[in-house]
Amino acid sequence: MNLTFTPISTASYVTRPNHRHQKLTSELTYRDVPLIPTHAPYVVEYLDRLIATVDRSIADCKKVFAVRVDLRLPVLMIGQSAYDNRVIEAFFKSLKAKLKAEHKRRSQTAQYVARCPVRYVWAREQVNAEQPHYHVLLLLNGNFFQSLGDMDYQSNHLSGFVAKAWQSALGIPDEMTFPLVHFPKNCIYKVSGIADVERESLLQRSSYFCKHQSKDINDGQHNFGVSRL
Repeated sequence: MNLTFTPISTASYVTRPNHRHQKLTSELTYRDVPLIPTHAPYVVEYLDRLIATVDRSIADCKKVFAVRVDLRLPVLMIGQSAYDNRVIEAFFKSLKAKLKAEHKRRSQTAQYVARCPVRYVWAREQVNAEQPHYHVLLLLNGNFFQSLGDMDYQSNHLSGFVAKAWQSALGIPDEMTFPLVHFPKNCIYKVSGIADVERESLLQRSSYFCKHQSKDINDGQHNFGVSRL
C-alpha cells in the first residue's frame, strides 16, 4: 500500500496500514515537539508514549540523565531459534538488578544516595540485516548518574552495566557481546525540567523510535515499548 504524506500546519492523520487502531502523522511538530521530516510518517501512539515516559521521569527525578544505546543481535547459529522480545525484557531486568546492586554499594559509604528508578523507551527495527536490532533510550536519575564512565565494558560504570546486562540477556560470551553494544555519537542528554531546551532536543532525536518505516509488522513481535513506571 503506497501512501503519500505532506506536512501541513493543521493536524492530519491517516490510518497505519494493517493497524487500524493506530494513526500516522507527517506533521513538522507534534505536541510542540519538532519532528524530523525525513523520518516521517510517525506513529502517533508511539509519540504519545515517548513523551509521557520522558515527562514522567522529569517529574519524578527533576534531573534526568538520558542515554541512547543501540543493541544488536548476534548472527544465528544453525538450528538456533530466532530471538524474540524476551531478550529485551531480560536486558531491562538484568540492568535493573545491576543498578539496584550499585545503589546498595554506594549506600554503604554515603549518608544519602539518590534513588535510581529505571525508565526506558525501545524500538525494534529491521531493514536489510539478517537480524533485527533495538534502539534504546534509558532515563535515569541525574542525581545518581552524571556520565557513562569509561568505555570499558568490564568496568563498574554505567557503560559496563549496560553491556553486561545485554550479555546476560543474550547468554553468550563477553567477547561476542560487547561489539553488539553501541553508544552513538552525542548519546547523553541532561534534562533539568519540562521547559529545558534539552528536553526538546532529546524528544526530537528520540522521535526516530516512533517512525513507521523499518518496523516489521508481520513477525508477531511488538516493535515499540516503554517502561511501566
